[in-house]
Amino acid sequence: MIPRLAIVVPCFNEEKMLKLFIPACREKLDALMTAGKIRADSFLLLVDDGSADCTWKAIVDAHLRDENVRGIRLSRNFGQQNALYAGLMRVLPECDVSVTMDADLQDDITILPEMFEKYRKGCEIVFGVRSSRPADTKSKRLAAELFYRCKKLTDPRTIPDHADYRLMSRRVMESLALYKEQSLYLRGIAADMGYKSACVFYERKARKAGKPSYTIKRMAKLAGAGLLCGAGGFSLAGCFLGAAAVQMQIGALVGLLGKAAHGSRRAGGGSADAGFCALSVLGQAGMLFLGEAILKETRRRPRYLVCDSTD
Repeated sequence: MIPRLAIVVPCFNEEKMLKLFIPACREKLDALMTAGKIRADSFLLLVDDGSADCTWKAIVDAHLRDENVRGIRLSRNFGQQNALYAGLMRVLPECDVSVTMDADLQDDITILPEMFEKYRKGCEIVFGVRSSRPADTKSKRLAAELFYRCKKLTDPRTIPDHADYRLMSRRVMESLALYKEQSLYLRGIAADMGYKSACVFYERKARKAGKPSYTIKRMAKLAGAGLLCGAGGFSLAGCFLGAAAVQMQIGALVGLLGKAAHGSRRAGGGSADAGFCALSVLGQAGMLFLGEAILKETRRRPRYLVCDSTD
């Protein structure tokens, strides 16, 4: 049976980039249709994640020109992972297979036929993995390498250099709907599911228009969600906090011993006070961080709200 494909793309302030992305993506969809790999009613779903520019207008205009280009608009910016999830849940009743990617064309869409070949051979998840990323700055490459090394410690199933470019079967999407955590880290969940999978490698390209929407703050938030998804992440965080606490306690103890031996605050009393103060601050910060994470999970607020669509 020929599958119906839905390509799901989160968009945040991508007005300029969509002028390039939509035609390129439609061209690849047409090629897959012509080759008989996907059904003729396969489509592209663009998720406007609370953009402040004319992204939604660009999506609506594209839909008016081509009914196979669809869109939904979230009520505000809920973040890339929630926007991806919103799109996947939207297309779940209609498609047999989905592909998620970003709108910046840095993920090489020419590997789509290779991904479908893996799917045809029985793989239910196909991960797009960056073999190299020359377009990224050296600092960003180093930060990514450090993150994946740390993540690998908490979850051996982690796929280094895989972002959110992947193919998923309908069964995988149905399974994804069962995951209820509020701090979504989809690339980690997909790798953890256990379905038959494969990797397709590509070189990450440079952005051709617009500005990256992933600020340092957004990347740090995603990295935090990645490191803390699952018990292993909390264990790793606990190890870091514990190691820092032990080091400070040793420093404080040395200061106290120095004070006792010399009978003067000049011999280390200040160091001891500073050590205990730093330890207290570290402990409070750790409790605040964990408390916020627990509160977010127990509230069970909606991950996203849809305020408009092209349907």
